[in-house]
Amino acid sequence: MVERVMIEDLPDAASQLVPGRVYAVVAGDRRLARQLARAIVADAGRCALAIADANTAAYLHEPALLQQWEAGDLPVFNLQLSDRPATRLRVERLTEEFDHYHLGRRGLLVIDPADGLLDMGDADHLDAQLGAYRQWAHRHGCALLLFLDDVTREPAKLHALMSCADDFAGIARLATREGATHWSPMHWFSELGMHGSGSYRLEHGAGGRWRCVDAEQLQLTSGDEHLSSVPAALDDGLVYCTRAAVADSTGLPDNWQVYDDIAGLRAASHEAINGTLIIHYDRSTAFEALAREVHAIRQHHGRTAKLLVREIGVTMRHYQEKLLLRIGANRVVPAAVGFSRFVGIPEQMHGQVFSGELSESYEEAVASLLPPVEPGYHPVPDFIRAVAGMQHDSQALELQSALIRLNPLPGITVVDALALCRLKRHGDIVTADRSSLYLHLFACREVDVPVALAHVFELPVSAVFVDQVRYSDVAAIEKLLDQLQQGYAAGEMEDLSESLAARGTEEPAAPTATAPAAAVFQPREVADAQPVTLPLHSPAGTGR
Repeated sequence: MVERVMIEDLPDAASQLVPGRVYAVVAGDRRLARQLARAIVADAGRCALAIADANTAAYLHEPALLQQWEAGDLPVFNLQLSDRPATRLRVERLTEEFDHYHLGRRGLLVIDPADGLLDMGDADHLDAQLGAYRQWAHRHGCALLLFLDDVTREPAKLHALMSCADDFAGIARLATREGATHWSPMHWFSELGMHGSGSYRLEHGAGGRWRCVDAEQLQLTSGDEHLSSVPAALDDGLVYCTRAAVADSTGLPDNWQVYDDIAGLRAASHEAINGTLIIHYDRSTAFEALAREVHAIRQHHGRTAKLLVREIGVTMRHYQEKLLLRIGANRVVPAAVGFSRFVGIPEQMHGQVFSGELSESYEEAVASLLPPVEPGYHPVPDFIRAVAGMQHDSQALELQSALIRLNPLPGITVVDALALCRLKRHGDIVTADRSSLYLHLFACREVDVPVALAHVFELPVSAVFVDQVRYSDVAAIEKLLDQLQQGYAAGEMEDLSESLAARGTEEPAAPTATAPAAAVFQPREVADAQPVTLPLHSPAGTGR
């Protein structure tokens, strides 16, 4: 016989207690736990109950349960728990007691609460203890149901429990949210298969028992699958925030955890799955650094964690807000929203997931926000318009791009050099005059240029170019674009598209240099908006 969680109209897939398995219910408060435990025990065919309440009659409360207990049909055991964390030896001693009283023959053993039997502060110890309980349940073919107090307000205990989630055949949260009680499985194994995470809204039915009134359509998978990839629901109510984000606080709910800075928040929330992370944007915040943090947080936590950015005393630009929402933030909370309204937002976001694309790199995410500029060669007038447009938009995002003039070695034509150029990212474009290439690398910091160039060209840069001039200052880039426009108007530049198309049908030949470059490449800063010339190491003697 398969026992079940006694909630009327709750599907078997989310309620069956399969013999030989261990299940857990994380209850929002003790009242909810007792109500459900009593209902399960009253409905079960052959059940035993272990409680930490010395007053058994007060715990059972209901006349029908009291009669079963007094008649000996319902074995009830009082657990003598200490404040010391449970040890593996204690688990073995307890299972020996279970065997002495033949509890394995009952079909279902309910323990309420079971927190005192588990070391919730240490994931390794907890895993060992749950392993011992699993072995006992499997050996006797008895379902074991553990009621646990709400751990969602204690990150260390929550993370330990979630790291051991696959030790349970099922784990669910019973809690009140927005005025309604919900049964929210993290996962649940039944005879029908594995039930994914979701939520069922409950109300009191006849006789005061719980009844399911609303359920999401959830997917079942057959078999006893590994559970580490199943989304969790337990930490949905936990909020991690930076101290500056709640500087105007008049008192925070117990489930809010405050950290001095983003680094502390990220360390504490490392294992968060469905929790809410809140970071601040104020006058001291460097926007690009903030945006990169938002992208990194979203990459680490996936879609299910909620991420809010709260403006403090300053309003970001429209492009900036749009970028944050594109790369990972669920919401940007305007500076005008007062604390009393702000503090209720995480609860309103229950169940939300990030619906945007998860770009692997920050640069890709930023590029997707701007008007698409196809990578590759562009004639000079098109190049000027595209670079000017990207410069305008990226300034609003405080995003640095690089414009580089590359001068080929003697004996190498600009068409030869262009044929070796492989651009793949939107916004990375190139043009040329009669003696130089002009390469625009979108969202590329000056310090990252050498690595970027190594990916752009099929041969080492020093084997193709005698030197390079970098323009990363806005004024210097604008000045160069003006010079290109003047040269084009004077007829000094031509469209090389046809020449490149002809070269595209040929195998690129290794360039032959007829003169060495000036010196070893040494990067240095651009001063007073002036470009910096960077000589490259001579390829002489390389056999090319």
